[in-house]
Amino acid sequence: MPTWRLLLPGSTSLLTLTIATVGGWFGYLLIGDAGWLLGALVTTLAAAFKGMPLGYATSVQSIVIVLVGISIGSMLHPGMISEVVQWVPSILGLFIAVLITLIGVGYYLRRFGRYDHNTSVLAAYPGHLVIILQLATKHPCDAQKVATIQSLRMLFLVLLLPTIAFIWMPEQSDKQLPTDYVALGWISLAGLAGVLLAWLLNIPAALLIGAMAGSGFAALSGTEIVALPGTLKVTIFILTGAMIGSRFVNTHWREICRILPVALVAMSITMLTSAAIALPVAWLTGLNIAQILLAYAPGGAEVMSLIALATGHDPAFVGLHHIIRLLAMAGFFPMLVKLAIK
Repeated sequence: MPTWRLLLPGSTSLLTLTIATVGGWFGYLLIGDAGWLLGALVTTLAAAFKGMPLGYATSVQSIVIVLVGISIGSMLHPGMISEVVQWVPSILGLFIAVLITLIGVGYYLRRFGRYDHNTSVLAAYPGHLVIILQLATKHPCDAQKVATIQSLRMLFLVLLLPTIAFIWMPEQSDKQLPTDYVALGWISLAGLAGVLLAWLLNIPAALLIGAMAGSGFAALSGTEIVALPGTLKVTIFILTGAMIGSRFVNTHWREICRILPVALVAMSITMLTSAAIALPVAWLTGLNIAQILLAYAPGGAEVMSLIALATGHDPAFVGLHHIIRLLAMAGFFPMLVKLAIK
């Protein structure tokens, strides 16, 4: 019997985080900051496919999402209010990309993947994974296929986009900026207050949106932390990599291999659509194309913002676009149920 089978069930989260930390360290040695995320993801994924009893406590996942939201919000600054006006073309492009992706991927899954109508629509829907799965349980569909397609899409994006982002990475200073820990404390409290308010208002993805809104409000009011502590960034990268990789626990290779060709084509449609919209938007606005791709990629607001942070792009720009997409898609759910879900 493999030694990991002898581990107590309560140690599964600790095992997951240990594997992720080791993988993240090796990733950092190979490619720098983004390696903490990618290394943690790859090693956790490998352990999951190997059959190790990995676990990821819901409380840890909640903490990660709140930390990411606070990190995104802390990147805002008072001068950004005028910059948001310049982002209008990219936000409009985002909605066009989402619409084309939803129609294109849904049609492909239904026509060529031979998925039923509801499964095709939900697997193509570029929303928050948790919300998608909640909807999948309320309507006739293959929830396992929906979860696998959505998870594979996230996996492909996390593995692919850092490479693209590094190619067009803006110039970065090697100097480590100091952190104003008093300001960080105030911004963190504001983020927690935002989470509470979002939860009371029953806002979708309350942890992420509330944390980002609360901390963002404090940052826009003039509270500036200068830079996130390096230890905090590394912790978030490792925890996020472990969170994504552990989603594939109890997923068999046979199931992955059966769905993989369909998922790859669906992913290609998504990326080609995003690139086709991002190119003219980048030309029109002068924004970095890799940054726009990160903002358009339906891979989760927290993860795409982390990739932006790790590769030297603006996490606030990326995070804001994803929050807008998430809120819009959540708002369209009632219309989706009436028009697209049978």
